Amino acid sequence: MDTERRAEKSRRRDIGASIFAYAISGVVLVNYVASIFIKGEFDTSLGDALGGGIPIAELTTGQVVMYGLAVGVKALALAALIVVLTLAARNMLRGEFFTLANSRYFWAATLILLAGSVGWFIEGMADNWYSSSIDFDRWSGFAAKPPEFVVFYVFLLTLSLMAVAVRRGVRMQEDVDGLV
Repeated sequence: MDTERRAEKSRRRDIGASIFAYAISGVVLVNYVASIFIKGEFDTSLGDALGGGIPIAELTTGQVVMYGLAVGVKALALAALIVVLTLAARNMLRGEFFTLANSRYFWAATLILLAGSVGWFIEGMADNWYSSSIDFDRWSGFAAKPPEFVVFYVFLLTLSLMAVAVRRGVRMQEDVDGLV
């Protein structure tokens, strides 16, 4: 009885720690979006090339919309990713690893991350638009720097691999249950 109680307490602590870790990610995301309004500038690769952020006051309405859309797409995708992975982590920490729900969560996380990459594309278009409007002809960057892109790509592959592994685990579990 005492061992069961300790195991349940440990499981609750693990779930709480996992949710807390994802909550920290959410706070960092909110800080990123809030800093745009507080500083009054967008933080992009072009801003780095220019030596700082891109001041919102210097942008045309269309450019502000493009940058805003890029930030919105990336922020919504990351928020959805945090929620989906929190749900998957909660299930796994309850001991429910090979379930259809987890397979769907990982597949959804893969698609969400892929959809979020559209934000980088939009940001790149906005960077190109702004660089041409200020005659900054030395700009030939991409919204995601190579190290960021590699991390993104590896994470995308890992999520899709997890979705496939969990789905296959569910099938194997069903086959074993059918034999018994």
